[in-house]
Amino acid sequence: MLKYIFKRILLFIPSLFIISLFVFCLSNFVGGNIYEDIPDDQFRTEHIQRRAAKYNYDKPNFYLSFTAAAYPDTLYLVLEKDKRNTLKQLIAQYGNWSVISSYKQAVEAFIFKVHPDNIVDHFIDSSSLDAQIELYQNLTQLPILYEDEDISGRLENIQKYCTNYPKLDSFVKQEKENLLASYQKIKTESTTNKLYVPSLRWNGTRNRYHHWVTNLLGLNDQLGFKNTFPFINWQPDFGYSLITGKSVNKTISDALFWTLILNISAIFLAYIIAIPLGIFSAVKNKSRLDKVLTILVFILYSLPAFWIAILLISFFTTTEYCSWCDIFPSSTSFGDLLSDPSTSWWHYIPKFILPIICLVYPSLAIISRQMRGGMFEVLQQDYIKTARAKGLSERKVIGKHALRNGVFPIITLLAGIFPAAVAGSVVIERIFGIPGMGRLLLLSIDGEDWPIVYIILMLASVLTMVGILLADILYALVDPRVSFK
Repeated sequence: MLKYIFKRILLFIPSLFIISLFVFCLSNFVGGNIYEDIPDDQFRTEHIQRRAAKYNYDKPNFYLSFTAAAYPDTLYLVLEKDKRNTLKQLIAQYGNWSVISSYKQAVEAFIFKVHPDNIVDHFIDSSSLDAQIELYQNLTQLPILYEDEDISGRLENIQKYCTNYPKLDSFVKQEKENLLASYQKIKTESTTNKLYVPSLRWNGTRNRYHHWVTNLLGLNDQLGFKNTFPFINWQPDFGYSLITGKSVNKTISDALFWTLILNISAIFLAYIIAIPLGIFSAVKNKSRLDKVLTILVFILYSLPAFWIAILLISFFTTTEYCSWCDIFPSSTSFGDLLSDPSTSWWHYIPKFILPIICLVYPSLAIISRQMRGGMFEVLQQDYIKTARAKGLSERKVIGKHALRNGVFPIITLLAGIFPAAVAGSVVIERIFGIPGMGRLLLLSIDGEDWPIVYIILMLASVLTMVGILLADILYALVDPRVSFK
């Protein structure tokens, strides 16, 4: 079995590589604009560069780049996504990157010259001030325009402002001439033939994917366990939140603590209750009590968890319907407990009773029916009839002979328990105000905090593979006849 486990662990490597590629590609497709909250002032470029370095956006995406020869290998250095897409569109139309790059620099120089923050240093007169501001507003649209009609229209407006205000024209004459000349050069010196020439470039290990994976595996020791656990010098670095700027490690670890308490307690109770129910139903097959239990568990399964959660909160956390119904603390008191440093762990116990109930009751039908089906099939086998014929008690027949083979369906369910336990319950955690992984995932998706979303996806993927491996190992432990050759 050790050889089998070793082979399966080796298979984790290509599986995780494919999953990580999938997650990384998703992060690039829906990553959004991480610079939109940076103010448009004279320090904007510096702020963008610092944030790009923090989130590794100043690096190429992957080890290899396969594009047309017309595209440069430094296009990733244009950090703002909309401006980079505009340059890609211009290259797709004209192909000449060197000329397009000159046009880009001319636009940036012109914008800097008439930036409102520079008006104090380069004051013209009050009559030209409004024209300078309007000129600036027209210029700021050029970096995101790529259609010739749109760009030509903006350039005509710019010439009009300069013609109507001679002092303004004199102030920006050099920048205006450079801009007009560079755009005209784009159209007259196009090299569209390069768009049909493939180009494969090697970016080395200094790329975003390599940095992300090595940090994910804890190979870049930036955080490390060494400050907390002296004997362990390893910890994965999940990056930083786009919303708060805090370490994703800290954010996820705080949420994971509450999710594990909630889900492990719920899973433990569900199995303790459901397994005996399943065994009893299999033994008392088609009896009146079996039918009643079957109807009851499926009625519970059909009740929406969010509806039951709201009912429990309404009836057992307030005195609105009955004076003695205020048994459990309200769902809004969890934050008060977290903010109080003197709170002991036992203060949290009443907060978990209602959410655990909401997580346990839907699982009873699934687990008990799986257990019932497995046990019922085993009880029909010949060796069970032989054991009974030998005079063994029903307790020994079920506990010693039937149970071992009847738990196979329950073991199969383990593969899905690990990712479910870590991902948390979005609805239950949201309703009861528990700051767990489910609630964190919902808030991160809503706020487009993708580093947190994709790390949770990676964790769920890894734990799914671990769960499947653990289920296979348990098969062998339960039944020695299982072979892994």
